[in-house]
Amino acid sequence: MNDTANYTATTQYLNGYHWNHELIENIMFSNELSSSYVANSAAQEVTAIQGITNYFNTTSDHVPVSATFQFSTLANPEFTMANGLKIFPNPVQNELNFEDTGLENDLAISVYDLTGRQILSAKINANTVNVSNLPSGVYILKAGSRFGRFVKR
Repeated sequence: MNDTANYTATTQYLNGYHWNHELIENIMFSNELSSSYVANSAAQEVTAIQGITNYFNTTSDHVPVSATFQFSTLANPEFTMANGLKIFPNPVQNELNFEDTGLENDLAISVYDLTGRQILSAKINANTVNVSNLPSGVYILKAGSRFGRFVKR
């Protein structure tokens, strides 16, 4: 991994379910999640492959792995990151608002899920993002070069 400044890799020696020897499995996550990672929680999801016929010849030679993260829901309707991006209401149902005098017009925003997958990308002229179509969960908002976390109900 070349980007240790932004990502954490946790390496686990897991029992080789199929190969009968230990395997090294890596799980990578963005550093925003590091403090929420439950140490030594990586595990092979053996039951996930049991319904797939001939899994190791048709799908992968690795068993899916998972890791546990522990999050707390924000009880505060407003949440301000150290970088000055104020997000409200939090949790949100439909319209997420954010305030920051340093943001420009025609701002590029992105919303990411906790796996780092970009869920939403748009250019906006107001400090409001419609998140009503997102499933419930914890998300990361990137507005320009600033970040904030929010919970979608």
